[in-house]
Amino acid sequence: MAIWRKLMERTGVQIELDQFSPAFLKKLCSYEGSIGTLTWKDLCPFIMWGIWIHRNKLIHDKKKFNSLWVLDEAIKAAKEFCKVHPNVVTEGKVKEEILITWQSASNGVFKLNTDGSSNGCGFARIGGIIRDEDGAFVACFGKHIFKNNNNVAEV
Repeated sequence: MAIWRKLMERTGVQIELDQFSPAFLKKLCSYEGSIGTLTWKDLCPFIMWGIWIHRNKLIHDKKKFNSLWVLDEAIKAAKEFCKVHPNVVTEGKVKEEILITWQSASNGVFKLNTDGSSNGCGFARIGGIIRDEDGAFVACFGKHIFKNNNNVAEV
């Protein structure tokens, strides 16, 4: 709860902190305020994610909690998300959801699907799968690409 007190001091959010409970989370996620151009509803998930990341740094790397870092990183991430996904986030509501399914390749052609990710500390992995025109498995791969960010892993 001390984490939320620090963040609430910095953001001006006024929510009673009885205990960390479903009722508290409901109040927190439905708060009607904003920070700059971001609504609290858009920012709140990124703050929670930042707290989780920082908690792991505290436990595993023995780094002290820094509420200003969490808030700054959450604001940057939320702004980036809203900029990249303008149709998804508008006043906290989903505008349109498009479901995409995997489609097989044409006859005699193999299809390669790849993905990459980073854990935020610079350790990244890549992987992929090759399927034939019927969608049957042909081969796959996975590789640790050491200290890289998501941008490198995704390319």
